Amino acid sequence: MTGTELKDFVVPLITAVLGAGFWNFMIKRQEKPLDDARADEVMIQGATSVVELQQKVMNQLQEDLDKRVKTIEALYSKQLENERIEWERERSKLESQVAEMSQRLAKLEKINKRLLQENESLAKCDHCIAEAAAAQ
Repeated sequence: MTGTELKDFVVPLITAVLGAGFWNFMIKRQEKPLDDARADEVMIQGATSVVELQQKVMNQLQEDLDKRVKTIEALYSKQLENERIEWERERSKLESQVAEMSQRLAKLEKINKRLLQENESLAKCDHCIAEAAAAQ
């Protein structure tokens, strides 16, 4: 390499090294890891806040579901209690009707027994009347 070629190579190199552009490049290069670290920190904080937000949303949803379940349970419990009361009323009514029918049946059986006895006594009387008529 000749002197002029060397000069043409070295002068721009020295200018670049000593010039403001090179030092700005070096400063930016040194700041970049700090920016990356800050970016990582911001991403971690963002992820943490997203996780916390998700947790809060999940807790709120759980509370809402618990409230709904309690409301539904209370509603169904009340409905079941009302139905049970209605069934008890109907059962009581049916029991009283069955008791009344049992009393009627007992009365009918007594009447039937009495009628059978009267029928037997009438049959005996008819037999007696027929014998008396035949004897005359």
